[in-house]
Amino acid sequence: MSYQLIPLHKNLKFLDQCIGVLNDEWPRSREARRASLLKSYDKYPSLVLVHTESNALLGHARLSPVEGQKDASFLEAVVVARLCRGRGLGRMLMEMTENYALR
Repeated sequence: MSYQLIPLHKNLKFLDQCIGVLNDEWPRSREARRASLLKSYDKYPSLVLVHTESNALLGHARLSPVEGQKDASFLEAVVVARLCRGRGLGRMLMEMTENYALR
């Protein structure tokens, strides 16, 4: 199987799926979640793990700045869609996100 890690702000077609996955784990209004996700940008993105063949969103991770440390970031809001858990996708998401952050 093939997977991609995509910055959400570069492919907003995944926005609604991302809202669903996040809200399934941490309920919040769709409007508030949407506003938060739309703050994604290159240096500190919301990243989505997508199955290449089906274009299904399988997970989400967000890189955020560390106050007072310009070259540091921390990982938050890491989640794998409920139906996709137990397959090693969380580990893959973490590794791919770390590689993205090190660029």
